[in-house]
Amino acid sequence: PNVSANTITDIHFYKCKLNSNSGDGVGINRLNTGITPTVARIFFDHCDIKNNGLRGVIASYGQGRFFFDDCEVESNGGHAYSFEPTANMADVGVRGGSIRSNLRVGVRTAPAASMTLTRVRVSDVDILDNSTEGAGTWEGISVGSRTTFMTVNDNLIANTVGGVGMDEPYRTADTTVTDFTVTGNRIQTISGAVFADE
Repeated sequence: PNVSANTITDIHFYKCKLNSNSGDGVGINRLNTGITPTVARIFFDHCDIKNNGLRGVIASYGQGRFFFDDCEVESNGGHAYSFEPTANMADVGVRGGSIRSNLRVGVRTAPAASMTLTRVRVSDVDILDNSTEGAGTWEGISVGSRTTFMTVNDNLIANTVGGVGMDEPYRTADTTVTDFTVTGNRIQTISGAVFADE
């Protein structure tokens, strides 16, 4: 929906390879901020999103219900998943698969000013060896302002290469992050604090 107010819903990508692009692997965006397309219910199932020049996944516009099941998001030149809504967004899920050796954060939420991101779940994912840009620079999961009802459960968050990579498993931005639930995660060989707060 780059330049017109189209409706884009109920799209399912299954076993796709979105690899080695010069930009992002997946972009759910709008280029014209003067339009309000309907963008919802987009599913990625068992997809490879690897070796892209920028982010693995960027979602900056849409009403929500974006789900990534058992995807391998690896070795991208930015954040693995970056949810940066420029309008209110809800129901985002990353379940299963791996997030490995990306340049920056494994899963990042960063709503634009005055926007909210509600009901985010990250579960059963191996989040390994991200922050290849430099040790002590980025986190496994970074939770930005106005993110609410986020659940992070049953993930493995680890540096496997001599403890070098992610600085903290989780980082939250400020007091506008509410209802953040962390359960059943396994944290291994992380150099910084288990939980960091800006």
